[in-house]
Amino acid sequence: MTRSPFRRLVFGTLRRLLYLWVRSETINQSSFTLNLDRSRPVFYALQSPSISDLAVLDTECRKAGLPRPVLSVSVGNLMEPAAFFYLTPSPDWLGRHDKRGAPPTLERLVAA
Repeated sequence: MTRSPFRRLVFGTLRRLLYLWVRSETINQSSFTLNLDRSRPVFYALQSPSISDLAVLDTECRKAGLPRPVLSVSVGNLMEPAAFFYLTPSPDWLGRHDKRGAPPTLERLVAA
């Protein structure tokens, strides 16, 4: 499942604009020292919904040679549209946070 070209364009533009102000530094710059099994999927858990956090994570993953969080991932028969999920959901239209249970993406991954 691929994301729409419009969403890729918007995200790429936002990432470039963000890096006009933000500079990040990685502590462990080599993905080879992590001993990742490339045949297994990698998912990223972000604390709260934040497009800027996602943009920084995506850029740092590209620089370190790690799987990108914005690309789709296959886990068994399950196809997730992205390799990241938020631990706390977005607030509803009244600004209330629903803190019940695990994120739906995490539940699907555990069940897969």
